[in-house]
Amino acid sequence: MQLKNHEYILIQLNLYIVLSTLEINIIFYIYLFSVTFTYFWVISSKVQSDLSLLQWNHPLQACHTQDILPSMLSSYPRLFLYNWGTKLHLGKYVSGVIV
Repeated sequence: MQLKNHEYILIQLNLYIVLSTLEINIIFYIYLFSVTFTYFWVISSKVQSDLSLLQWNHPLQACHTQDILPSMLSSYPRLFLYNWGTKLHLGKYVSGVIV
């Protein structure tokens, strides 16, 4: 079976479409990863700077931050904050991750 000229052109066109689609997908996923990484890096550095301003050395010293902490947590929804043994305004001890 021999291919005609227009069939060669169609095969080349199909290969070109498949390869260009694959290239666009790769570029899109690289862009999506970089934007997501940058977003979480900026937000986490902001959270760390906010937490360092509070200077929690002991759970009982967090009492004066009861008004600051809920507003700070509400500004970062579903973000991981690491506050080991810090007493929150809810009266619960956090040993790990707040989601």
